[in-house]
Amino acid sequence: MKKLIIGIGGVTNGGKSTLAKAIHEIVPNSCIVAQDAYFKVLFFKIVLFSLKQNS
Repeated sequence: MKKLIIGIGGVTNGGKSTLAKAIHEIVPNSCIVAQDAYFKVLFFKIVLFSLKQNS
């Protein structure tokens, strides 16, 4: 089975999520990995780690 990765970029409020959802609905076995899904968690882990180190 071939795999395809589609990256969508653009300005704030430019319709990236809407486009991703539309593609997800028509492409079987697809998934959406939103930037917020992993950057926020990593950012908070780094901040918490830094706070613990400075205590």
